[in-house]
Amino acid sequence: VPGNPATSTIPATEYELGLGIHGEPGKERVAQEPSASIVARMLALVGSPPPRDETHAKSTLLPGQTPAVWWPAGADAEPSVAVFVNNLGATSDIEMNVVARDVVSALRSTACGSANVRRIITGRAMTALDMHGFSITVLLLPAGAAGEKWLELLDAANPPSVGSFAVVEPPATTPFPGVLSTAAQSVVPSIAAVAPGDEAAAAASRGMVATIKAVAVALLPHESALNGYDAAVGDGDIGSGTARACNAVLQLLHDVDAAGVVPRTESLVGAIAAVVADAFAGTAGPLVGGFLASAAPYCAAGATTDALCNALSAGTPSIRG
Repeated sequence: VPGNPATSTIPATEYELGLGIHGEPGKERVAQEPSASIVARMLALVGSPPPRDETHAKSTLLPGQTPAVWWPAGADAEPSVAVFVNNLGATSDIEMNVVARDVVSALRSTACGSANVRRIITGRAMTALDMHGFSITVLLLPAGAAGEKWLELLDAANPPSVGSFAVVEPPATTPFPGVLSTAAQSVVPSIAAVAPGDEAAAAASRGMVATIKAVAVALLPHESALNGYDAAVGDGDIGSGTARACNAVLQLLHDVDAAGVVPRTESLVGAIAAVVADAFAGTAGPLVGGFLASAAPYCAAGATTDALCNALSAGTPSIRG
């Protein structure tokens, strides 16, 4: 149940396939098997249309099998694809790297048309709080210039400096080294520093850092209470998300200080937006992250009353949609 201690009704010898992100029952339960077999089973479902008379037909693949028919009728041989492996919330970076390796290997197999995997993206985009699992999305790229344009758009939407996602073009051979870990990526290099000698900006920076730190520290003890309030009207997870976001922000502030950076306030808030969107998770993550991203340009003056009021006014429409 969101906002409560982790529980599970799935035996340790099984995993659930096709479950909902709020814990809704999945398509089926399957005996535990190696990552490569799980990936093969998932790609079979992703690439094969369901029978007309049974939308949720059970997979008949045996462990280790790959899908016999994967590409739509008329698809080119050796198609180009981009693939996104989404962390459901509690899967470790090491496990995500193993899954990513197996996804690339499976897509490059003859069963999947010997696909040319142009990009693999890993990270947390749609999460289920502390759920240990992953999802796979495959994008079939158009041929020629149109496909290259799609890749440009994917790269622009997931800049490596943001740190929320790892975006790489896989090496020609697999297995490949653990280049997909997002934990080692930091947003600190993307934060603009105050110009030397600009004492007014440095003072504004110190005030903003102190204010953000105070807010994060003040919110942390109220995780359970916030979950309780949210449980009355929703999923009961707002406190858990807030706690994760606050801890991530405090870690970022520590990293900025350790790097000796005096951050420009608007740049710092922009970086915090990316960190919060990733750490908060769930539906609220993108909303709060979008709010902070829209508010960031108005924080240049620091934590003054006028600046914060302007920032609130600028950020609110991004939540209202």
